[in-house]
Amino acid sequence: YTFIISDQTGEIYLADMESTGDWTVGAAGDNAITGVWVRIDPNGVYDGEIVVQPEDDHTEAPGTHCWITGDDPAGSNQGTDDVDGGKTTLVSPVFNLAAQTGVTVDYHRWYSNDTGSAPGEDFWQVAVNDGDGWVDLEDTQESDHSWLARSFALEDYIDLTSTVQFRFVAEDGGTGSVVEAGVDDFALTGYQIPADAAVPTVTVSVPNGGEVLSSGDDLLVSWIATDDIGVVQATVLLSTDSGATYPDVIASGPFNGEVVVSLPALESSTCRIKVICRDAVQNEGSDASDADFSIQGTVAVDDLPVHRLALAQNYPNPFNPSTEIRFELPREQRVQLRIYNVEGKLVRTLVDEQVAAGRHIVAWRGKNEQGGQVASGLYFYRLSTTGSELTRKMLLLK
Repeated sequence: YTFIISDQTGEIYLADMESTGDWTVGAAGDNAITGVWVRIDPNGVYDGEIVVQPEDDHTEAPGTHCWITGDDPAGSNQGTDDVDGGKTTLVSPVFNLAAQTGVTVDYHRWYSNDTGSAPGEDFWQVAVNDGDGWVDLEDTQESDHSWLARSFALEDYIDLTSTVQFRFVAEDGGTGSVVEAGVDDFALTGYQIPADAAVPTVTVSVPNGGEVLSSGDDLLVSWIATDDIGVVQATVLLSTDSGATYPDVIASGPFNGEVVVSLPALESSTCRIKVICRDAVQNEGSDASDADFSIQGTVAVDDLPVHRLALAQNYPNPFNPSTEIRFELPREQRVQLRIYNVEGKLVRTLVDEQVAAGRHIVAWRGKNEQGGQVASGLYFYRLSTTGSELTRKMLLLK
């Protein structure tokens, strides 16, 4: 069943979970043997004073029901009917949002994964699909023993189509973990993105000619941009042929007049910068450096011997959808290159093997270990070898 939603502002859909409301349980790959999603007035489950499964739903009285992973009997021990043996999926109705200009999704969720004999091993995932594949809104191992409010602007993640759907996945992929999850008070709210016929005006101030830099240096790019409803995104392009072409995107994101970028490894080049700015309705204005600046590169850098362990800044940074990470090894050794989120949770292992001495490039396409696309935000990448660790940060922007 498809909910057809007209072009309007304010609340356009609300599910307090007091009735099923065309929500369904089950998806391809579901294999949990206990703790399958059920709509119920939940019973509290405790590990000492820690609330593992809530006693009450989130909805104010007289509301009582929510979706919960398994209905542990009153007074039972944790693990009696938690998620075990695989994953369980709660699926929303399909929504027609094609007439909307902007929509936020809000819901309250419960997630507990830090008790039992093997805490913190499993993931809570929330994703949205516009008909062109699933995109993550949440992908975390972080427990929160409360009804946590979550809110997302959908147009930042997907196209607002006639086939928008959501899924909530709780999974026990490890051993000895206690996984409990809940969903309540799901809402979609429409709002109008302001109309704007004006094109942003942009003036690049730095670099603007005469600067001399080395390949791999950090470069400050500064500009002034104005628009009647404001600039929401800027893209920085690099020309290495004196402005004839601008093939390389070296930064893209919601920058407010400046950004520091790491120049790529280049041979000596005569360069210019172009900045493209967009407003909320994607009107576009741009400006480029008025004169050349120089990059002094190094010829055949990959042939030079490596004398130290090094981890370079990823390029491009910020990035979307992929970036490259370069590192150097003075000798053959065991190497781990891993991605972590801001909570310190492992997102993806890119390298875990014996690696030869020299220079290496590894690509990350913004996906987690399960192959799902991760959310926008700050991430850390860590290079670990015998007795040494190097860490840098990077920014994924969508």
